[in-house]
Amino acid sequence: MLDNKRQTRFATRLFMKRFLVGSALVVCVVTGMVLWHLDQTVIPAVRLAPAEAQLFIECPNLARTAERWPATAVSHILKEPSVRRFVGYPWKALPKGYQLIWTRLLKLQPTSGFFCTTDLLRREWIIGLRCASNLRGWQADARTLAADFFGGEFSELSPDTVSSQPARPKDPVITTVYGIRCGSWLLFSPDPAAVKAAFERRTQARAGLETCETFQRCQGKVQAGPDVMTFAQGPVAEMIERVMPGCDPQAKTRRALIATTSLDGTQVRDQVFTLGACDGDAGTAPLSRKALEATSTGTLFYASTHLVPSAWRNLVHAAAERSAVAATVDQYFEGLTKAGVDICELDPLLSDLEIVIERDRVTDVFQPVFSVGLRDVPRVRACMEKVVKSHFANCARSTTVEQVPVFLLETGTKDQPVTLALGIIDQQLVLAGSPAGFAETVRRLRVHQVGINRSERYQTAAGAVAPATDAFAYLDTKPAFEKIYPTLRPMAILGSALVPTLTNYVDPSSLPDTSEISHYLTPIVFSRRHLPEGTIDESVGPITAYQAAIVGFGAGLTLGLVESTPNPN
Repeated sequence: MLDNKRQTRFATRLFMKRFLVGSALVVCVVTGMVLWHLDQTVIPAVRLAPAEAQLFIECPNLARTAERWPATAVSHILKEPSVRRFVGYPWKALPKGYQLIWTRLLKLQPTSGFFCTTDLLRREWIIGLRCASNLRGWQADARTLAADFFGGEFSELSPDTVSSQPARPKDPVITTVYGIRCGSWLLFSPDPAAVKAAFERRTQARAGLETCETFQRCQGKVQAGPDVMTFAQGPVAEMIERVMPGCDPQAKTRRALIATTSLDGTQVRDQVFTLGACDGDAGTAPLSRKALEATSTGTLFYASTHLVPSAWRNLVHAAAERSAVAATVDQYFEGLTKAGVDICELDPLLSDLEIVIERDRVTDVFQPVFSVGLRDVPRVRACMEKVVKSHFANCARSTTVEQVPVFLLETGTKDQPVTLALGIIDQQLVLAGSPAGFAETVRRLRVHQVGINRSERYQTAAGAVAPATDAFAYLDTKPAFEKIYPTLRPMAILGSALVPTLTNYVDPSSLPDTSEISHYLTPIVFSRRHLPEGTIDESVGPITAYQAAIVGFGAGLTLGLVESTPNPN
């Protein structure tokens, strides 16, 4: 009997010991899992960025972007042999440290990243990388990246150090990059105070840029889940908007803009929302798009936008010192003023500007046609005659083309003369690149058929964006590229001769083959529509309209450098 009691007590004690040990183990495991979960909780980048950030750029899902990238037309182009040779030439010229930056970044296994700044002219910026690796030894990788990319040192900030008040650096040269681990994020900045503020926001329910009302209003206007998002406000937004087409630089209502880029199959899609109205109430009147009747199935380019001469004058005048094209247009506006035409008085007389560019099948040259909608034909005709007599009296003559009175303006050079045709057809002021082009435009307008609507390429491209109310543009990139690209070869050779240092980065003899690029090109389309709070732009293509504009701007700067370089001979 006693043995049974002893066995029972022994079993009970053994059970209690095991229960207590097991319970303690469970508590430890649960506690560890909770702590691990807290460490792995996704902290949004907009919380780490300050609310007063003037510029914020985020790649929210690098893994998804990496999956989408191989299907894009640009990716296919970069895989072509001649393109790889051309791109590989400048890559080899980069310092070894720059070449290894991408490799070192991949070691951290970044899943998202962001850049933000509160002042572009100062050192108040932060770079954040959210990583999938365990981040063991990340300090060594950060030290190497700081040395390779910034040429400076790296200093790790510990949480205890961050809780103090580090002094802001005054030296404009970056000598030290500070960094800290914040959960799965790595934060870097030359300003330790900026790192401190970002680190302290990590535990707050809502903080930083996600509390900015302006950011929230803008974010709600664009498509969710982009591959790249850019937000700008304050001086940075104003600087960007000055170079955006169709925006009045004198407008005071714009405060911010947000841009998203998404990879969609072979195409790239951009959306840009500008908070605040452009050109006053220009968006309230729909585009007439009358010149669509002057197009054909082979039209290379068509564009339509509201025309406000006074706003355009302010825009080109502000950019005249930095752009040769803007300076030329500014001279034309100056000519109107000297002829006694008040630019502001033209605002209520003109409606829309439309541009049509065809490729002549016989001469294989571009034939441009400019069309301006008229609200007051007699007054515009009087202004046109005044300007022609004042500035083109020596090179203009009046005649008729297809029974329409026109002025023929002789321009160009003796070796390459150009005759422009200027006249009014119904409610449109038309300027054509040749009398034949003017005659063809008249015939098409009288038929009242939209030729480009019969183009499947145009229909597909136009259907990829929302209907435009403020501006629309279409470019058939394949034939346009096949025509323009061959002319770049002699220009590249000339540029390398005038600026020998260019050969360190560009091999003019190894420009990619035309067919290897044009094979993947599809039309680019651009649409702008008016919303109660601002305007939203959409663009779709192998590259978008904004990306093409950046490439063109860069090419223009390069050409300007070549032209401004004195010939050593």
